[in-house]
Amino acid sequence: MVAKNRLNPFGDSSKNFPFFPSLCHKKGVHRIVRGLESSCGLILLTGKIGVGKTSLSRYIQEYLTERFAFVELGNPYQTPLEQIFHCCEKMGIPAEGLSTIHDCVEKLEKRFKELVAQGKRPVIVFEESHLLTKRHLGLIHILSNLRVQDGPLVQILLVGQLEILDLLDTEGMEALNQRIGVRCRLASLNRDDTERYICFKMETGGLEGVSFSRRAVDHVWRQSGGVPRLVNHICAHSLDALAFKGTSVVSAGLVDEVCRDSVYSGLFHSSRQKETLLPRMRGWITAVGLAVVTVCAVLTWSAPEGFIERAATAGVRLKVAPFPEDETASAAVMEAPVAMDAADQNDVVLTVDEPDPAPEADASGKREPREGDAHPEVGKFVLGAIAWNADPAKSIAVVDSKLVHAGEQAGNARIVEIGKDFVVLEFEGELYKRSISR
Repeated sequence: MVAKNRLNPFGDSSKNFPFFPSLCHKKGVHRIVRGLESSCGLILLTGKIGVGKTSLSRYIQEYLTERFAFVELGNPYQTPLEQIFHCCEKMGIPAEGLSTIHDCVEKLEKRFKELVAQGKRPVIVFEESHLLTKRHLGLIHILSNLRVQDGPLVQILLVGQLEILDLLDTEGMEALNQRIGVRCRLASLNRDDTERYICFKMETGGLEGVSFSRRAVDHVWRQSGGVPRLVNHICAHSLDALAFKGTSVVSAGLVDEVCRDSVYSGLFHSSRQKETLLPRMRGWITAVGLAVVTVCAVLTWSAPEGFIERAATAGVRLKVAPFPEDETASAAVMEAPVAMDAADQNDVVLTVDEPDPAPEADASGKREPREGDAHPEVGKFVLGAIAWNADPAKSIAVVDSKLVHAGEQAGNARIVEIGKDFVVLEFEGELYKRSISR
């Protein structure tokens, strides 16, 4: 076995080795590059752990370095203020005079415009974005609202695991979610790409005189689930074990021996389970659901004649769920017996919700705002993000995808106050409060 250098051929490919162009990864590069070149604004790159998201992101940064100015923010545990300070630092903006998000946004906007004038478009890459909070996404929303010539002044690439999709689907994230123009999900390697990946890593790592048998590749693929990071683990330690076997060919048995090592307890098994357990669980859940619906239907329709009448006489209220448009099952729900007078049994009482009374002024004469949903037009305003500051003049809110300060207009409403998690608007002479979910 001869190695041209001492680097582990299955080390961190995002730093030491060229990017491996599997079909899925090539498609990802194509879509993201097209999105950046067409000023898409917001781009999402996602996939499960270890599929090569960071490798792809850094390959794109290197590939487009002549035309774009990239800033990578890789610590999701920093506060939004710490992240934007870090962004300013990487953009060469002096820290003097920077104390708030508002200050940083102003300086970054000026710096971004300088870069655009030089022919380089700025891009901020948020790594591990699935670990960001809604406050971080609020900052991203604010940055995405910076415009130049009817286009985004800065483009943003979100890189994270699949949990980012759940975060974007939560209340208050609708506007930001809709702005993502390109979405790319990386998949695991198939069997053939796994074999090409192993050969690629050994060639670029300068490793000669060693090979993996076809059955060994089969076992690597099955044990790893096609996840490149797990392929790296298995292959690296298979090569280490090969030094004591007196052969230059990694066999299927050797791969299995490595994967059975106690130091990998559960690592490869959990990867395989995730690939196969979910479809089975879906089948079980569907079967159980159908069984429950069937039992409910049988119990409902096979009730003895006169059962409903006798139940009503005994003071039991019976609710029968209506047929939904897209369902074919019905269900009956029995409530606890309630004592009823004979006269009450024939009465139907309708209750009508009275409108909320107009808010009264407090002792200081200040009017208390209504809840925004109390007015149908105010309820339509989308509060996307807030960057609050103790100085009201420096607080920023995103209302209906527009950056506003207190005193400015948002459609037909005037922004009266910007709080840490709410905005007070004046609409048709009344005050209304819209809150943001955190």
